[in-house]
Amino acid sequence: MAVWTHRLWRGLKWGLSTLALASFSFVAIAFLSAAFPATGRAQSHIALPAIHLCTGMAHTDFAIPLELARSESFGPVTKYIPDNLSDEIYVMMGWGDHRFFTEVPTLSELRPGIALGALTGQHDTALRLQLISKTYMPEYCRAVPLDRQGQDAIALHIRETIAEPQTLLSESTIGLNYLKANQRYGVFHTCNDWTSDALRKAGLPTARWNAPFAFSVTWPLRSVAAD
Repeated sequence: MAVWTHRLWRGLKWGLSTLALASFSFVAIAFLSAAFPATGRAQSHIALPAIHLCTGMAHTDFAIPLELARSESFGPVTKYIPDNLSDEIYVMMGWGDHRFFTEVPTLSELRPGIALGALTGQHDTALRLQLISKTYMPEYCRAVPLDRQGQDAIALHIRETIAEPQTLLSESTIGLNYLKANQRYGVFHTCNDWTSDALRKAGLPTARWNAPFAFSVTWPLRSVAAD
């Protein structure tokens, strides 16, 4: 019995050590990836009004000016934007795990089952569309300097995210819609990886290898982000 107990304890220690090493390596690569980013291209004739990048503790979104969000560039998104809105309104757009969006409003409400399901790609993903007033943006949103080509690249990235046929997922309300999305969420493809991919396509500096965290998106932009 003592032999089996010893083997079990040794296996447990090996497993925990491996998990700790893998976690440390994952975070270390994320830090290095953001600290030594891939460079973008020179943006010419910065387009206005600007797209903003909004950053929370763990998630990033784009805030799209109303006139741009309603343009042909954003295609199917436009029909989910109500009429008669003030020009001060922006449309926040971000991709992620649908259950995270709807069941985990704060990290304190995160449950192991939801986290494990998300990180292993078990849930639907969604493109979240949320109206936000410009007056609430300065605290956590910053304009990013994009020319028209860069803005079009982000619009295309968002369009390609929407699944066909277009489907509104549960919890959608006026001013807050969840569109069924392509791609699976996972430990190597998070909401911030999605944002980083869009910025890379737009020609801005991005994390070199992966971008699992919010800082993975914002750090590479420090040299170019506009006020």
